[in-house]
Amino acid sequence: MKTNYIEYQIEQFMRDGHTTDQIAATLDLPVAQIIAIYNEHIKQRAVQKAKASNQHHQAIYAMSLHA
Repeated sequence: MKTNYIEYQIEQFMRDGHTTDQIAATLDLPVAQIIAIYNEHIKQRAVQKAKASNQHHQAIYAMSLHA
C-alpha cells in the first residue's frame, strides 16, 4: 500500500511541475529511485490502457459479427 501512495505522490508532484530533486527531498528518497518508480508507474498505466483498448476492439468486433 505504501508503494502505491508513493507512486501517487510522485505523479502528483510531477504534474505540479516539481523537479525530481525537489520530489526526492520531499519524500526523502534518492532521485534514481524516484525516476524508477515513476517510469514503472507510467509503464504499468500504458499496459492497462492497452488491455482496455484491446478489450474494446474485441467487443466491437464481436458485435459486428452479430449484426
